[in-house]
Amino acid sequence: MDPQTLHTYHTNAERLCQQYRRTAPASLYQLIQRFFQPGQPTADIGCGSGRDVAWLVQQGYPTTGYDAVTAMLTQARHTYPHIIVQQAQLPYLSTIASQTYPNVLCNATLMHLPTQMLAPALANLARILQPGGRLIYSYRHSTAPTEREPDGRLFTHISSQQQHTLLAHAALQLLTSEQQTDNQRPHIHWHITVAQKNTT
Repeated sequence: MDPQTLHTYHTNAERLCQQYRRTAPASLYQLIQRFFQPGQPTADIGCGSGRDVAWLVQQGYPTTGYDAVTAMLTQARHTYPHIIVQQAQLPYLSTIASQTYPNVLCNATLMHLPTQMLAPALANLARILQPGGRLIYSYRHSTAPTEREPDGRLFTHISSQQQHTLLAHAALQLLTSEQQTDNQRPHIHWHITVAQKNTT
């Protein structure tokens, strides 16, 4: 992950977690219910506040959340004491075994990686998926290849061509890709992609 971004999340964990808990990504949740394998083990990579882990558990998905920032994990455990969260960091996810999960969520996390880390990140998201497993990831739309917010967070844009190349190299098949407007911030748009790991 980008060091400045990690520092921002570490020093602002409580405020950011409160902000995220006030919103619910309805479009993302609809795609999860449509494409994830019901009742199967699920990983939330970049779980942050734990909001999505708690929702997944409520929907019947046995879920483990993973995040790189210890302060975010502390907030998640405090707010949702019933969920399981552990530390792991993109792009390598070295603490997660291969072919562990039928379902993997990576919501609003890939966008914080420098461009050169995207390929190994997608490859390792695919690695932890079981054959035929589903990956859902989202990232914020940007008009620039990369931009950094005043608080230090990096945002990397993934073009359509980049996405197709990244998925192909990771042996992932694109199922659908949508652009959605943020529920609370209409000036922000999100790309949500669903992909499936090849079975051979």
